[in-house]
Amino acid sequence: MQQPDKRFIESYDSIKGIRDSRCFMSFDSAVIGMRPWDCWCSACCNAEGKYHGMDSYGKVIQCKNRSTTDFEEMSVRRIDSVGVRKNMEDAQKEGRVIAEKLKIGDLVAVQNRGHQDYDDQYWVGVVVDSGNHRAIAQKIQNRSETVGTGAEAVGFNRGDYVIHVRWYQRDTCDEDRQTFYLGEAPKRPSVVNSTELRKGGFKMEKRPAPVKPRYNFRHVMREEEEEVEVEEQRWLLKNDTEQAILRNCHYNV
Repeated sequence: MQQPDKRFIESYDSIKGIRDSRCFMSFDSAVIGMRPWDCWCSACCNAEGKYHGMDSYGKVIQCKNRSTTDFEEMSVRRIDSVGVRKNMEDAQKEGRVIAEKLKIGDLVAVQNRGHQDYDDQYWVGVVVDSGNHRAIAQKIQNRSETVGTGAEAVGFNRGDYVIHVRWYQRDTCDEDRQTFYLGEAPKRPSVVNSTELRKGGFKMEKRPAPVKPRYNFRHVMREEEEEVEVEEQRWLLKNDTEQAILRNCHYNV
């Protein structure tokens, strides 16, 4: 009997606890939701995934069954060498298409590779002028090239685009981590490889800037009106936009 060629055997992420679970839901082509027990209430039957009958934690919002647990998100992506390579090629193509449509001032979502904020799968930034009055600083012509130095060095391959961005910061008061603000301007913008772009040209919803008291001992003693300090403008990333970003994040590239 002829043995199958191992190069063409597809392998996928293993799901811990799958034998102890009875309820599954497809969140995406490569992501499923899983929980130990099913529920046949109308809310659970009509839920279609996160932000479609569920909150960001996988809890069905109107479920009346208190014993029902939240859906746990699990990846079922391909992990074999052929699948990993295909994910990389898809990411490169998608990122280059996004880059070619960018303008200065556009917002971009960039996949996080674990350098900072490890729990966040993406960062949000704004495209800045790289000195040539264009969103794209340059297109890499060499087979491989490094832009930047030290910890800020970024690797590129032929055909990749160099993008300069200023990062938004996440507001730690938002448990869903979907509220952002620009913060203090850095000395120089960050370099981004177009292959890491997951969405571009989207909008965020303007939120009132938080106001916090600026304590002054003299004012307290004199019973004068307390000074206040207006913080940076806040911006909310809508649920559907975040889901589109997360769907484009590739975990094996």
